[in-house]
Amino acid sequence: MISPAELADPRNPHTSDPTVPTCPPLSWLGWGLDVTSITPCDISSVTANLLKASRFLDIKTTTQQQSFNSGVTWAIPTNVDATDDVSEGEASLNLFDSGTQAASSITADASLSAKYMAVTVGVSANYSISKMFQGFYSYALFSYNQNLIQASIDSWADNIHEDNLKKRLSTLPTWDPTNDDTVGRYKRFFRSFGTHIITGTSYGGRFQLVPQYNGLTNSGDFNASVKTSSEYSDFSGSSQKIVSCKGGDSTLAGTIASSPENKDIYSSFQQWVKSSLGAPAIMAMQTVAIWDMMSAAIDDTIVNRAGEMENAFKYIVSHPAEHVSKCRFVINSDWGEFGLLTPAAVIKPDPSNPAPSGFLISTTKVSWGRERSFQFSRDVTVDFEIHNDGSPVDIMLSHGSDGSTPGNGECAVTIYQTTFENAGVKDNNWNSQWFYKCDVNPNEV
Repeated sequence: MISPAELADPRNPHTSDPTVPTCPPLSWLGWGLDVTSITPCDISSVTANLLKASRFLDIKTTTQQQSFNSGVTWAIPTNVDATDDVSEGEASLNLFDSGTQAASSITADASLSAKYMAVTVGVSANYSISKMFQGFYSYALFSYNQNLIQASIDSWADNIHEDNLKKRLSTLPTWDPTNDDTVGRYKRFFRSFGTHIITGTSYGGRFQLVPQYNGLTNSGDFNASVKTSSEYSDFSGSSQKIVSCKGGDSTLAGTIASSPENKDIYSSFQQWVKSSLGAPAIMAMQTVAIWDMMSAAIDDTIVNRAGEMENAFKYIVSHPAEHVSKCRFVINSDWGEFGLLTPAAVIKPDPSNPAPSGFLISTTKVSWGRERSFQFSRDVTVDFEIHNDGSPVDIMLSHGSDGSTPGNGECAVTIYQTTFENAGVKDNNWNSQWFYKCDVNPNEV
């Protein structure tokens, strides 16, 4: 029998109040991430690459209502520990002359990793961080983090779903790096269930901006003179920007993410900071490597295979494959742009189909036309290639507002066998639309 005192308790697990939202961290806790295929600084990319084929950490079905300082109330599972984070908003900016310097600094300094990485994966993060930074570019890293709520699985080692794990492991042969079929099966396992399992989440507001500057380094030294040269606009135009904005007012977040270079963007940023206090969203995740989780299991069948799993991961990240994906970009407007947001992937011209006049192709962008020229053209087409290690890629499509009729501009790109379309006017300056986890050619060169 439940006492009146228990029913009156605001954390009472038996209370059934439909107005109290289920704990949002349940969308992430216990599921997997494949760190060989994510961009670890971009929370939008990380969340889009969540793997939900099988949950390897249990979450209790009984809940307790809990209210937080930010004003939200959640129904928290009894084996999830959720607390207010007392830290205030923090802005950080670091400049790096080269990608090599950026990667080595972040992997060596836990405080830098906490500021700029959206997912914490320990030493095994080195591969995904190294993929993100290219040695011959310069980088500026800016982040604003407003941590409000921390939610994590309490004693995750006591909540391993061993039956699920054993069932999945039974499909894997003994690890043998000399057997191509075995290597392929372990790759598929990681891409289905993850190399790492999410044990904790941070909620609040997060703005992340990582511009990659093409051509600003010369023999490892920062070349400031390029800013005064006529080519600087080309460098700025071809640089790759990883931008994400989570939490707070969604319209303001979209404006900031799509146009961080606008002169009046700081006003929008200040408004967004205030709004993030009352509308926390996922901003970072903490994980455990799947082999470390297996080592903590009770069943010896699982424990004895932990070493195999770690060896497979180390082999796969040290032997990246090369994949080439044929692409076609079609524009129906006065201008259009395809942006490749995955740092480890590069764009190259299609040697079989040279680009028509008017197209500009760099390692990260394909563009045509001039913004607001109002010179509409139909089905302007270019072919190109994406070269990478076979991981899914993140992209952005932008176009002019007008097409054959006002407000009807559009563009589309086909990557391997899938078409992604951006049509009509969007709620940002460049009618930009983001697409995450786009599959590439699964076949190695």
